[in-house]
Amino acid sequence: MKTRKLVLLIADALLILALILQLCLKTGDKVKVYQLSEQPEEVTITTAAESYTVLKENDAWFVGDKKYPANETYVTQLVDAVKAVKVLDKVASGSSDSTLEKYQLSEDQRITVVAKKNGSVVRTLYIGKDTNAGSQTYVMIDDSNDIYLSAGNLRNDFDKKVSYLRTRIVYDVEKSDISSVAISAANNENWSISKMGSGTDVVWNCSNALVSIDEEKAQDWFNSLSAMTTSKWYDENEDLGGTLAVTAKIGVGFKTIAVEIFELPPEGEDGKPKYWAKCSESPYPFELANYAVQRFLKPLSEFTK
Repeated sequence: MKTRKLVLLIADALLILALILQLCLKTGDKVKVYQLSEQPEEVTITTAAESYTVLKENDAWFVGDKKYPANETYVTQLVDAVKAVKVLDKVASGSSDSTLEKYQLSEDQRITVVAKKNGSVVRTLYIGKDTNAGSQTYVMIDDSNDIYLSAGNLRNDFDKKVSYLRTRIVYDVEKSDISSVAISAANNENWSISKMGSGTDVVWNCSNALVSIDEEKAQDWFNSLSAMTTSKWYDENEDLGGTLAVTAKIGVGFKTIAVEIFELPPEGEDGKPKYWAKCSESPYPFELANYAVQRFLKPLSEFTK
């Protein structure tokens, strides 16, 4: 390649690089962040489906009228989205009904988010439709009629139901705190395993005195029961039916966690039964996955030497 041609190619590349850099800097200059200095402790979200409040009390978040324990990760994401709204550009003024409808910001279309601190409103968001790409959203902020194009899909972030924001954790305890497990199964197999001591000085016992417990297997089982989660909660007084499959009592420190698991007839093509459960750690029944149920349906023989 001739030197002159090579120089021209290098010059063209530098010009393109300079143009890209200029465009990036120009775009960055247009971004404005509406940043809150206060940390909201109450956020009311009104969608087409429902209106509910996410509330912080004693350093814990709750959601809905019944104050269900909330998923801390999800709530933190919502609060962060309220605290810092990145605006890319002003696109219109929402002074007419037709304009509001165009951007889905009319009262019956928009999502309304009201954040409070110490009972006072610190931010109001009116969230309209997102763009075709789904990475930007039309929004109005506080008392202004200006319609902005904001970064991120705020529509998707806030269009959530109470059931989505609830925690999935039924209980979660330290593995080392579990000292006993008692099982009462539908097949009339009733037994219990317990341990005393700590560290290397541990004594394992069984309700069947003739059985010798395999300590490693028993400890692994205890560990597997230290936490329980659900993918679906039911209403407090919902009649779910089914037959009692197993009852478990887990000794944790100075308290006992009671779990009752019910089996429902199989549904769908897989032919597998479905399960729901009740737990002393929550007033709400919940769906329990098959793999979690199997932890409680183990026979005593699995833990013997």
